[in-house]
Amino acid sequence: MRRHRGAGLVLLAVLLPLVIIAHLSYKSWLETKLKSQMAEAGLGEVDFHLGSIGLHGITLNDVTLKGQTLESLSLGYSPLEIMQGNFRNLNASQMALKQGAVTVKLNAVTLAVSPDADKKKWQGPWAVKALELDGLPVAVPPLEGSGTLTREGDDITLEGQLVSADKQYLAQFSLDYPASDTSKAVLVVKALKLPWNGGVLSLDKVSVPIYGKGAVRLVIHARKVALDTLMASATGDKASATGTISGSVPVVIARDGSFTVEAGQVVADGDGKLTLSPDLIPGDNNEVTVVREILKDFHYNDFSIAVEHGDNKTLGLLLAVKGNNPDVMDGRQVNLNVHLAGDVLGLLTQ
Repeated sequence: MRRHRGAGLVLLAVLLPLVIIAHLSYKSWLETKLKSQMAEAGLGEVDFHLGSIGLHGITLNDVTLKGQTLESLSLGYSPLEIMQGNFRNLNASQMALKQGAVTVKLNAVTLAVSPDADKKKWQGPWAVKALELDGLPVAVPPLEGSGTLTREGDDITLEGQLVSADKQYLAQFSLDYPASDTSKAVLVVKALKLPWNGGVLSLDKVSVPIYGKGAVRLVIHARKVALDTLMASATGDKASATGTISGSVPVVIARDGSFTVEAGQVVADGDGKLTLSPDLIPGDNNEVTVVREILKDFHYNDFSIAVEHGDNKTLGLLLAVKGNNPDVMDGRQVNLNVHLAGDVLGLLTQ
């Protein structure tokens, strides 16, 4: 009995290193196999360390993809599917992408794709439980995303939407990324809306070449934006108003982030009141004095704002208003064009 027990210990001592060596060799082979499969799936060069291996999935640690880092990643593979090269699904607990001062955090990312019989086309749904944006000049709540990923040949298409829990923020988009010629990669924003100053901003459909060098032209639509906030921001709190405005402003954005505003106009949605500080209206004659008095408590029934260019890349506002001041000129109706020379570039940048 002691001989059998001793022989068993000797056999275990011999086999254990062999098992460890075989396991390490298997993990090394598996890492190479997975990296190759992920590259074939259109993910490009992926680096990682293989973590736990189960019957229905594998965990990857320290994952990097083109300089970006995924905290952890689990893949829906079975051992047989690994042998067959069948990539089924992907689950990432957290991913952080950084572009300049902006950081994009992706939490609970899932991707389930299935290849066709010839493995030339991969298609399936993707989802992001929470997308968080840090470093923007305005706060954006977490967004939930979903859509479809398709890879056919060297062409990868990602399409879907991002939406906030209250449905106030919405983006619908598609990304065409030809791996064989990335210079032709194009992002198409099909629809975009977000709340701003009590109203809503939205965009027309716009196509953006990812690696292009030319400027991008888009049209920003404003609907029922609070006029008071706009006037206060544009004049350093030297003007106030009631009511809301709506309209459109074309903007051309250069690749360095600078932009120009083209001819556009917004108009008041109804009647309201406008109050301007006297020092906003320069001049020293009787007519200017009367205008200052009128605009201390102006009741408008027609109100429009146009953006105009000044020197040194500054922007100003041109107000065209119709209405009256009940306490001036016996409350008679007047039509006024008021130029606000203050630069509003910072406001539009926001």
